[in-house]
Amino acid sequence: ASLSLGHLSMDGALLGTMGVVTSESDHVWTEQDLAVDAAGLATVAVYTSFSETADSEVIEELKLFSVDAALQSLGVPLVFHGAAVPKLAGADAGTYWLAGNAVANKSHGVVSRVEGREPVWIQTGVPTSGGGAGVGVSGLAVANDGTSAVLAQRSPRWSGGPDVYRYGIATYDAAGKPIWNMELPTEFVGGYRAALVGTPEGDLVVGGVTGDRANVTIRSVSRTGQLGWAFEVESLDADNLAVD
Repeated sequence: ASLSLGHLSMDGALLGTMGVVTSESDHVWTEQDLAVDAAGLATVAVYTSFSETADSEVIEELKLFSVDAALQSLGVPLVFHGAAVPKLAGADAGTYWLAGNAVANKSHGVVSRVEGREPVWIQTGVPTSGGGAGVGVSGLAVANDGTSAVLAQRSPRWSGGPDVYRYGIATYDAAGKPIWNMELPTEFVGGYRAALVGTPEGDLVVGGVTGDRANVTIRSVSRTGQLGWAFEVESLDADNLAVD
């Protein structure tokens, strides 16, 4: 399996492609994310998980690839330990935020501000369920003032009861210190990930599959943690949310 990168203009013209950013062998579970900073530098996060047999130790690795606007690789990838299933958000030139599950399905997540390819700070107190690969942290949003918000699953993995997930949002200031933390009132359908986007001012919008698996509930949350409007749309996918 290989991962490639393309650069398109505002009007959809293809400006260039990067053939292969990275490739993985068979039987390796992988997750990717992409962020672009204010200078046009792209960061590609590739998380891999591999176990030779069901009884073997699981090998987890997160690599961060840096690519300039001309799609030229900027040095060797940065190997980041202690975070899995990555979510990225671009910021000022040379700066991005990274969030994800803790390795080995621990019951917490992490969020970090990375500048010049080095973590400025790492916050390991992000509340998550630690419920298994593919769940946990599912969204990251960063405001212009550096306030970050992390969306993560709070309920444990399905155990024979109703197949529903509960999610929560935790926010942190520009130095990584906690601001507020809340659990959302909505019950989302298990097996789908909820998504989070934010405005430059720090207000948030969260979406997830609800009801009979044919609807997505979209809800606003203010930057101070106050619930706002909510409505449903007919959809099977909440992964692609955007706010103008």
